[in-house]
Amino acid sequence: MTPDTWGGLLIRQNQQILMRESAGHQGGYVWTFAKTHSAPGEKPEENARRAVRERLGWNSMVLGALEGVFPGTASSTGFFVLGALGRPGKYSARTAATRWVDLDAAEDLIRQSWHPVARDRDLAVIAALRLWLSRSTWADRAPACALDWEIHPLPKTRRKLMLDRTYNALAVARIAKGYIPAAMEEKWFAWFDGTVLHLHRSWTGNCIYRVTFAPDPAGLRAVFAWANHDPTQFTETDDVADAAQVIALIDDLFIHAPDAPPGDAFLEAFQVLAKPNYLGAPPVVRDLLQGVFTAAVAFAKGEGSYDSLQDVLAVTAHQFTGDDSYTRTDGWHCAEGLGRTLTRAFLIGKAPEGLDATVSEALFALFLKARDLVMAFEADPAADWHGHALPQLNALHEWAVTVFLGSNEVLHPGTTLADFAWQAAHE
Repeated sequence: MTPDTWGGLLIRQNQQILMRESAGHQGGYVWTFAKTHSAPGEKPEENARRAVRERLGWNSMVLGALEGVFPGTASSTGFFVLGALGRPGKYSARTAATRWVDLDAAEDLIRQSWHPVARDRDLAVIAALRLWLSRSTWADRAPACALDWEIHPLPKTRRKLMLDRTYNALAVARIAKGYIPAAMEEKWFAWFDGTVLHLHRSWTGNCIYRVTFAPDPAGLRAVFAWANHDPTQFTETDDVADAAQVIALIDDLFIHAPDAPPGDAFLEAFQVLAKPNYLGAPPVVRDLLQGVFTAAVAFAKGEGSYDSLQDVLAVTAHQFTGDDSYTRTDGWHCAEGLGRTLTRAFLIGKAPEGLDATVSEALFALFLKARDLVMAFEADPAADWHGHALPQLNALHEWAVTVFLGSNEVLHPGTTLADFAWQAAHE
């Protein structure tokens, strides 16, 4: 039997699963799993990850797949086992509520479904998941996420430490797993969200370091870290010693750990980061969008032409959607992923046909907003460029980068283009 839909079973290292209450209890399902139909050209595992992102609000990592196909009340579904990554975002209106539970409690929730086919299907899925977990290895283990420990964010009192340490794909796959302490003497909890490693003291939950990585041909490179500078939480004040401590800590937790090496699936997941012009890397996206801001400043000052603007928008849109010299993320750089996010964030209205048209409209909307900010700056007698205009343009630029990366609802939940109005300077 070939699946009509693909779904994702989102788990954590403690083997809890995230259940969703279906809005309206459609098809007789009350508490069930995330699933959806495939988008054109979408691979099954990409389909499952998108279902979890949309129905549950989580980014995820593929850990494995259940054997068999599971017929339900309206479709037959194949399921992947996914690990929760980072922290949760918002879920779609098709989900009324979500709840992390152990597998016994999941079965109790499933029995609330009023249709017998729905109940039997989901109970069979849980049974298959139990079998999969019993056979799982280190490489199948879910990564640590923000919910796995009682933690506190990095305080605003912080210092920036410059780093330059490259990690190969095997090391990156270990880092992606994070670290959950199993004994009182283990002093650190760590979780990774794709570009940033968060390191917390296990006893207090205080965030001590937040390490940012960039793509590198060998894997990933640690480029800088924010260090806690609150004297009530952390007393190190020597930047050189602190930077060395960060590298030593990563080595101790991940590189020299006695765990077995991860499998090929993790290598494949991170090898894409080493490809040239990867559109999942913030610096690449930031550079592409810079051209739109440059054009906006030129227009606001009366120095730009409509033809030059059209060229900038056309080239940039092509780089995001069709330029073979750029590497895209399967399941994200498509109408259902990036296109839908751009439509919501940039307030496009009715989505245009095709991703290229949606990207073009979003870029034009971004240009208009940046141009309006510069024109408002020119009309504000109390404003200066570096103190008022540049910070507001940079905030817009960084937000736009998160939208094109798909992390906007995590980093800037609910923010749209309309929120970036000129903030007048005061005499």
